[in-house]
Amino acid sequence: GVICFCEMTSWALSAHLVSHQSSGRSIPDIDEPVVALRQSKVAEMLAWVWYYFHDEFDKTSPVIARRLRHELQVRMLDPFMAREDFWWMGLRDKRQVLNNWTVCCSFNAMMCFMLLEDDADRLTDGVWKSMRCVDQLLNYAPADGACDEGPSYWKGNAGMIVNYLGALRRVTAGKVDLLRDPFVRRMTEFYVHSCVGDEWLVSFADAHARNANTTYPLLYRFGAEVQSPLLKAFAARGVRLQGRVDFESDMSPCFYSLYHEFENLWYYDEMQHFDEPIDRPSCVWYPVAQFCYLDNQHGLFLAAKGGHNGESHNHNDVGSGVF
Repeated sequence: GVICFCEMTSWALSAHLVSHQSSGRSIPDIDEPVVALRQSKVAEMLAWVWYYFHDEFDKTSPVIARRLRHELQVRMLDPFMAREDFWWMGLRDKRQVLNNWTVCCSFNAMMCFMLLEDDADRLTDGVWKSMRCVDQLLNYAPADGACDEGPSYWKGNAGMIVNYLGALRRVTAGKVDLLRDPFVRRMTEFYVHSCVGDEWLVSFADAHARNANTTYPLLYRFGAEVQSPLLKAFAARGVRLQGRVDFESDMSPCFYSLYHEFENLWYYDEMQHFDEPIDRPSCVWYPVAQFCYLDNQHGLFLAAKGGHNGESHNHNDVGSGVF
């Protein structure tokens, strides 16, 4: 499997190559490795494979681990450091519309550096570069904490920001810790406010109207790390309703990581015994994103959207409502 991945010309989707290669074509160019959404996810997954199994691979053939380490270097570490023109970095054009790509690619890049890089200076440079990119997303994100991409993409946007900041706290030995920032907490709680009830979601932008596969352990960890009693209570109730602690992530493959599952284990016992009421407000107003949620607490819920059609993943739904 590893060798099959290494033999592929690119790990990026063809559609993503069009906007990242200078040729503007979907045919992968071996001379221009790009860092894109699915490409970076594959790289992060293979970095874990190398980290855990390179000694085992050597028992079969030293070529396997050596080849994999080489491919990760030239496909991920080198282009991430050498280029600043990928749109999702937000480093060339401060007016660039940013979205989940920024934090997902930055998270995957930082994890690759953490798992692969032994040189302290190069590791520091890689982490710092990822911080610069995520900082651009935080500057771009609505100050009220809403996710203009919709609740479904929240998992890859605000959810990945929590994952990124948690990993950043670990790699910096706690010296960089932004998880308790009120802005991050507002971003994290957006998902709970967007849940109408019984797995129904406010379906603005790119969002399914129903999400029956919410991973409550993941949400509980988010609530614990940002100190949100609301999110912890919401997630703990979900764990109780499921009747089990299910660590299988509902995140799509471009967002999934072993890191999520390892971190969730820290809260395995706590989430099963946390039993506090869900104190959700009856009115939530996001003045920047222009979302308004009204809940009469008796089964009647209204969501209204203003905003503008230039938002990321917007589908001309300005002025729409859900009742």
